[in-house]
Amino acid sequence: MTPTPFPSLTIAFVSCATTHPNSDIGEIWETAVILRAEKDGRLYDAEYVWQFNIDESLADPEALAASRFRERHLVAPEWGAAWTGSGPILPCSRTSAITALALLLRGAVLISSTPASSTERFLRKLVGPGNSQWHYRPYDIVDLAVAKVGARSAGPLPWSPHTLSGALGVEPPPEEVAHIALAGAHWARAVHDAVMIQDKFLLPSQPVMTDETTAAPRTEHSYWPEDGDQDPIDEEDDEETGDSDADVLNLISDIASRLRDATDEGEYQAAGLIGDLANGRTTVADARDQLATITFRHV
Repeated sequence: MTPTPFPSLTIAFVSCATTHPNSDIGEIWETAVILRAEKDGRLYDAEYVWQFNIDESLADPEALAASRFRERHLVAPEWGAAWTGSGPILPCSRTSAITALALLLRGAVLISSTPASSTERFLRKLVGPGNSQWHYRPYDIVDLAVAKVGARSAGPLPWSPHTLSGALGVEPPPEEVAHIALAGAHWARAVHDAVMIQDKFLLPSQPVMTDETTAAPRTEHSYWPEDGDQDPIDEEDDEETGDSDADVLNLISDIASRLRDATDEGEYQAAGLIGDLANGRTTVADARDQLATITFRHV
């Protein structure tokens, strides 16, 4: 069996809950990212979720109701933002959350469940000028589904993401969670995988990281090619030869402990280092060398 080729670029499945459908008026109050990267022939998915304080005077009540803002918004008035993904809620400044998000998405191909152009406009507005350094061509699930089923089979315009998703065998999220950011990111990933990944591979989740905390382990999901002739894995032959998990997590903890009290540009360099390390874009040895060059002036 010939496996489907792995992606050459990092993929970010993104979704946002906003205060208004128009990006000229509204803003993001919740964003979720599932970052997929390849390392040693395996795909690794890591989930990230942040919420932000907003200006409610410009908010559309229907948009807030659809995303269940009143019951789900967890950011206290005195905070700028908060990590609301796996693990405890972690207050942080708006600037640090936005910086971590921008670094996370740097160089990634964005795939969203909502129209790609709309999602990107809201993200550009959030991260600010010059910080939208992701791949210039975002995609959404309609783009992917039509590429799979064909334009004629998709029917007349406008194409429905729910209909196309169903045609691929992917159930859209139910109405009660449809406007939750992480549910949208999961939907985007499911459609992408239905289109792009013909065989199933091991997809363990990476530790979830913020820019201000240590790792919060997530559940590992294991999938292997559905081939009757697939030989069972010999555990003795599957020995890891790279950096140990303990080394990686110890270094992440070291970086994060310094980062918590840092208030200058060293914070942002370290946040980028965390992202590179957590997503397999650097080794423990190289990360230690980079950490040694970062100056934390207020630590």
